[in-house]
Amino acid sequence: MAVRDRYGIKPLFWTVAEGRLLVAAEMKAFKSIAGVKFEWDVRSIADGSTNFGYATTFKNIEKANSFNLESFDLRLTCSKVRPGHYLVCKSFGPISQHEYWNSDYPDKTVEDNRSEDEMIEDVRKHLMEAIRLRLRADVKVGISLSGGLDSSIVAGMTNQLIKEGEKVGGDAVTDRLSCFGVAFDEDSGFDESAIADRTAQHLGVRFYKKNMNEQSLADQLEDATWHCEQPYADLNFIGIYALSELVREQGFRVLLNGQGSDEIFGGYSFFLPDFLREPDSTFIGPRIPEPERREALDAAEKAAPLYTLTQPDKLLSSPIARQQLNNTTAASMMATSSPSLPFSPWIPETYGNCDQQLTFCVTINGSIISKIQHKWHPLHTAEYLFTTATLPNILLSHLGDRGEMAHSIEGRTPFLDHKLTEYVNSLPPSMKIRPDPHHPGTFLEKWVLKEAAKPLITEEIYTRKKHPYSAPVLYPVGGPIHGLMKRLITEESVEGLGFLVSEGIAERVERCFREQDRVGMRELFMVAQFVVLGRAFGVPKAVPRSG
Repeated sequence: MAVRDRYGIKPLFWTVAEGRLLVAAEMKAFKSIAGVKFEWDVRSIADGSTNFGYATTFKNIEKANSFNLESFDLRLTCSKVRPGHYLVCKSFGPISQHEYWNSDYPDKTVEDNRSEDEMIEDVRKHLMEAIRLRLRADVKVGISLSGGLDSSIVAGMTNQLIKEGEKVGGDAVTDRLSCFGVAFDEDSGFDESAIADRTAQHLGVRFYKKNMNEQSLADQLEDATWHCEQPYADLNFIGIYALSELVREQGFRVLLNGQGSDEIFGGYSFFLPDFLREPDSTFIGPRIPEPERREALDAAEKAAPLYTLTQPDKLLSSPIARQQLNNTTAASMMATSSPSLPFSPWIPETYGNCDQQLTFCVTINGSIISKIQHKWHPLHTAEYLFTTATLPNILLSHLGDRGEMAHSIEGRTPFLDHKLTEYVNSLPPSMKIRPDPHHPGTFLEKWVLKEAAKPLITEEIYTRKKHPYSAPVLYPVGGPIHGLMKRLITEESVEGLGFLVSEGIAERVERCFREQDRVGMRELFMVAQFVVLGRAFGVPKAVPRSG
């Protein structure tokens, strides 16, 4: 048996070679195994299964829940054990996966009689306990601190626990808390380290900072990609990789972070249309008048393309998927969050027009689809979709475990404590998102979390709107990133992948830097990482017959 945690905080891959089931936390562990040959899983790359489903960048065989060991194609690698599932392999019969846990949400027609104060206090108690449990260790424990709400809350609550006599890992109780953060170039528009500095000063904690300029990002892109094992359109994953190196240099082995908060507390801006899609009949407090709700929904739908930097023209392109998922916007937002790569003509000829939203739908079992269509409020549907797809397949991987474990740092995620998440999932949508009384027409995200943490964070953090953690996207001609892209992305290297158009790719690189094309730049980052992975894993050129 091989069991993966409830939310997929830790990766878990499997394949079969020479009649043996192999299980590992990294796909590179299979490289030295006889009988394993890495190939591109072109279809899964094209249809989004690598981001939303249970396929990997490399050829895999998981198209159902059970597999016959005897008929397994030994050339093919490799699949993911799903979050909240366990894998079973016996000496006879198929290999199978079984669910042991899944997120659930209340019936949207049943009124919740709890008071606001009661729910705020319970969130505070659950989160404090989740943090307290994750401070247990026989090594030094630190906190990841950005300029955002979530990490500031973890730092603030940890500091409070220390004042109450709680021991933090292997440190003496009298030692000050140590926090770690990333600083990008100040003029990039993506640097939040000044806010983190002020938070650290307010708390009276040590604050170690990793400065990541353009040269640093360029120097470490290839190593960070090797550890992540899957391309990502934002270079922020390099910051996590480098930060973990700093944590280790300072003698720490455990780092608490704020991952998962946005997913369970409704923190993403693109959750707003789904919050407004239906009235919140569970909430006993003041409700949004229907004319105002419908007007706000219309405005939020029109603003939805602004939430993505990639394919706004394709945002609402799959009516079948939206109907399956109760007309929620979340799935289409997730599908358009990655660049549309320049696939070779043989890809649509072989696989048809890959619709990422429909691909996402088929990964959800029938009982969940029924709850989505009949029981859950649309906001809860949106949270479920993001929590079960993008969170484990991208965020917890690229911005968590892979960069951390590259330097033997154990990342811990108190916001994904299942007792906390089960409680937060039970709350009315209006406890998570609600109108801002001081700014008509705008809304406050993660309202109950902010109220629960208010005594332990600064006013600046309490009133600040969410800013996603991201690295700079645009870089100058002639700089380190430009030089790296020119070195990695050539007609020869892209032709060697086999599934992307290589003709004119060098000119495309120059155009993106010359015109400062945000969408094009994110596409280049992905292509460059495919080149890095192809070389590192020794992947042969993809050809039509390999589909």
